[in-house]
Amino acid sequence: MKWPIVAIVTLSSFSVAVLKPEWLAKNTFLASLVSYELVSILIVILTVTMASVANIHLALGRLKKSLADKGVDIGEQISGARRELSENAWYLFGSFCILLVDLLFKGSLEPESIFWIAMTHAIAIVILTVNLAILYDIYISVYMLTSLDEPPHPGQSGDGSEIGDGHG
Repeated sequence: MKWPIVAIVTLSSFSVAVLKPEWLAKNTFLASLVSYELVSILIVILTVTMASVANIHLALGRLKKSLADKGVDIGEQISGARRELSENAWYLFGSFCILLVDLLFKGSLEPESIFWIAMTHAIAIVILTVNLAILYDIYISVYMLTSLDEPPHPGQSGDGSEIGDGHG
């Protein structure tokens, strides 16, 4: 689900950067955000997400062992989930590195370089979108794991809907 959103934001951002670069280059909010401020935001996202990824890996290991003790083999599904988590972590780290290069490039630009400033802002918008999409993806993973870990409350099905309302 996250990649179509990232693709739309990427296409939109770069289209604006090419067709109307002044919209991005002269935007005072973006001018302030695409700086050390964005580095700070991404460091927080990176730190929190890496800790979450580690905890999810541990939870997946516990889930695999718990189900294996009951004779259920979900090793292939666990491997797929771990692979996706690892890819997400690498995407976060890679996007952070790209942002650093983007900011170094932006810092070397003259104020009259409207097109290139717009491009650096477009790159930053895409990077922020990727980070937020991955953060959401990991949040959903945590939600799904906790729903597997805990039995539903009395009167609720596993998806959280009330039993007897047509969903449970």
